[in-house]
Amino acid sequence: MDQHQAVDQYIAERGETAQAWLRVFVDAMRKNHPEIEETLSYQMPLYVLERGKNRNYIAFGTPKTHFSFHTLDFAMIEKLHKILPASGKGKGCVNVKYTDVGRQSILLEAMDEIIERHRAG
Repeated sequence: MDQHQAVDQYIAERGETAQAWLRVFVDAMRKNHPEIEETLSYQMPLYVLERGKNRNYIAFGTPKTHFSFHTLDFAMIEKLHKILPASGKGKGCVNVKYTDVGRQSILLEAMDEIIERHRAG
């Protein structure tokens, strides 16, 4: 099974709300950044920006009550915690309640900004 199929299967196994959120972010990554490696890791879809010393990634988790946006770009996580004060205090993640659908655009913009910053070095 290729990685896209594995991620699609993972999405299909989630609940309806989690599936909807995952589709927004996975589809955006596939459409806008098809060159970035997609895999399942830490039991969630993960996009590898770089391995090794400068390791970085973007990943999407789906606990029962919220969507989790993960990255090792800690400056972006800090920025998102300020923009989304109810997002939890995880060092490498931001949590958004599934009912806050309007927050998806903030996370999508953050995702693109992380990737652009990473490309710029």
